[in-house]
Amino acid sequence: MPPPPTGRSLNPNLILNWLPTLVAAKGFPKDASQASFWFNVGSVAGALICGRLVDRFGVRWPITLAYAGLIGVLVGLAQAETLPLILLLSGIAGLLLIGAQFALYGVAASYYPTAMRGRGSGAAIAWGRLGSVAGPLAGGYLLAGGASAGSVVLSLSPAAIVAGIGVLLLSFIGTRAGD
Repeated sequence: MPPPPTGRSLNPNLILNWLPTLVAAKGFPKDASQASFWFNVGSVAGALICGRLVDRFGVRWPITLAYAGLIGVLVGLAQAETLPLILLLSGIAGLLLIGAQFALYGVAASYYPTAMRGRGSGAAIAWGRLGSVAGPLAGGYLLAGGASAGSVVLSLSPAAIVAGIGVLLLSFIGTRAGD
């Protein structure tokens, strides 16, 4: 069974929806949309790079390291004070987060028996949609409760840790490709 996708969907949706708020809160309201732009540019590169790395080295290390790197990027993004650094980290966050997510979509089916690959992958993706709803809601509740935009970004770290550990542990189980 592939890693639980809720954390994978929680993070990209929360980041993408709250990046403009973070940039505006850091004092750059006119440039807020640029962070989302660079996140998406990084996402395209990440999908291609992570997919290639997973094809070459397997899922364990490329995706685990992507989530570990994402944690560092989230910490940096929460603390960044200059626009160029915020935009750079936004792009790297897209590269690591969406790159890992898309690569996991590619390998998810191989963790299910052949007879239920479509159902299993569909159920995993459907479960992930809960994270897509929960992410922006959680960000809104945190901000409404007085959290800073940087704290909201930092709040994504536990989901990235869980996703990274999940990928690492499940990579030892192996796939059912020969089923």
